[in-house]
Amino acid sequence: MQSLIRKATVESKTFWAVEEFEWIDNEKRYGWVQCDRVIENDECGECLHATLDIFPECCSTNVQWAIFGPSCSIRMDDQNLYQNSG
Repeated sequence: MQSLIRKATVESKTFWAVEEFEWIDNEKRYGWVQCDRVIENDECGECLHATLDIFPECCSTNVQWAIFGPSCSIRMDDQNLYQNSG
């Protein structure tokens, strides 16, 4: 999920990113992060990191989970969240 946050805030600065990645025991997972455009790029990163910090308390035993905040959101799933173009 850290790579998604970096992709959304540092690499592309698009305020959102999706990605397939390996999770525990090489299980495939799909992640999605997004920020509201009313906040600045650095605030987006701070919001996403703060939201990710909630993960162990609410969702660590779930295969599918999402945390929605007022300015940013994070989701992880074992099902593909997006369709590749091309």
